[in-house]
Amino acid sequence: MLRTFTTILFLLFGWISLAQPDQSELPQLKDEYLRKRKEMLNSSNKELTSSEQRELDNIVVKMEELDKESFEYNFLTYINSNYSSDKNGNLLKAYELRPTDTDVLNEMMAMYIIAGNRAKQIEFAKKIQQNYSDNQLDYYRDVLPKSNSGYLLVSNKADAYPLYLLQLLHSEGSGVNIITLDFLKNEEYKIGVQRDLRIGMTQFVGNEQAFMRKMLTASGKEIYVSTTVKQTYLRSISDGMYLTGLCYEWNTANQKEKLESFWNTIKKRDLSQMTLSGSKEQRLYGNYLPPLLTLYKLRKMSGEDAAVLRASIEVLAAKIKQSKKVNAILKEYDMN
Repeated sequence: MLRTFTTILFLLFGWISLAQPDQSELPQLKDEYLRKRKEMLNSSNKELTSSEQRELDNIVVKMEELDKESFEYNFLTYINSNYSSDKNGNLLKAYELRPTDTDVLNEMMAMYIIAGNRAKQIEFAKKIQQNYSDNQLDYYRDVLPKSNSGYLLVSNKADAYPLYLLQLLHSEGSGVNIITLDFLKNEEYKIGVQRDLRIGMTQFVGNEQAFMRKMLTASGKEIYVSTTVKQTYLRSISDGMYLTGLCYEWNTANQKEKLESFWNTIKKRDLSQMTLSGSKEQRLYGNYLPPLLTLYKLRKMSGEDAAVLRASIEVLAAKIKQSKKVNAILKEYDMN
């Protein structure tokens, strides 16, 4: 009888073992999800179509079937919620499982920015600061408005985090309020922004251009828009947007004066001694060229000296491997 019972147990647990899902699929599913999501959001708005969302939902459902206690499932459940506070518990579970994972630390920082929890922001700023080079922090120092006031609009976490590091850990730009467009998907965060700017209730996702227009034209606030924000968001108000450095401003009184102030900051540095590490820093520093080229054009039009400015533009263009393109622009401005 005992032998028979043991045999039944063996067969039973053997059958259960055979029925266990293959959890080795989880990392591949996570990579597939993140790749597809990135491709889907590489557009002129922050909205996923219903079919795209269903495709991502199906991947998360499959992961839940494999192991709903896994790191991958909990992490992507939070990502898939588009920053919904209802899924914070899943992110906290993922953090518990992998407290040093770079992606999780970044999302934990996002969660506490959205929640407005300054103490936790400082805690996680210290955990992610190693991911940012001195060159990157210097760039974002130049993004921060020199007035140390107003609102600065950035597109996503990649732009927001270095700015928060400067504010939280370096006590720089503490008077500037940072608004991250990606986080406006979270209803509580969006309502807070609308309340601060006094612009009333407006849909953001799928209505990005109208939301941006209302923020800039109806709030009456001092608002700066990082040049890394896609210009498609500003298309409906492009006639009133002026490049004043690494930001755009709405209906600024004196564009040239602000560009001169920006240039006065840049020219104090020896750009020839600067070393940019990799394509990421090169792309970032390429954003210096449009405002400097704009100032060069304005100086040439007014007959002012621009020799030092031109030399710095040429050095910077060489650093980011864009000399041929930039020299053609300079030549065009010289002829006009």
